[in-house]
Amino acid sequence: MCGEYRGIQPDWCTSSRSRSVGLQLTVPIFEGFARESLVRAAETDVKQRENDLAEKTLEVSTDVWSNYHSFKSQAQYLVVTQELLATALKSYNIAQGRYKAGVGSIVELLNAQTALANARQQRVKSMADYRSLAIRFAASLGRLDSSLLPSP
Repeated sequence: MCGEYRGIQPDWCTSSRSRSVGLQLTVPIFEGFARESLVRAAETDVKQRENDLAEKTLEVSTDVWSNYHSFKSQAQYLVVTQELLATALKSYNIAQGRYKAGVGSIVELLNAQTALANARQQRVKSMADYRSLAIRFAASLGRLDSSLLPSP
């Protein structure tokens, strides 16, 4: 909106004044569908972000599920390695007793010793893997509190 008021005094009239008032109005008749295009682009962007969120949610839940199963499997393997170690230790004690009694051979004793060393190695590795998978599982849940980590 605009307006103007000025006093104009021509040479022949000293008391003449001019007044004018103007109004400017802009009405878009055709925008070229720009507004609808912007709305559609925004709706598409929202749908894309919703799809991204759903994809990330699925990815996280799959990661948690996978880490859970790996952790549980390793926990079962930890029990197996404990039993293997106990069996190897019994076998070694028997082989050592047989050797001391003169009934067993040195080869039998060395084989039992090797089996015991292998069982101990597997036990240590399974304990390390168990703790590593426990940490990975806790991290996938978003919890790295040491009280949540199980001990074998």
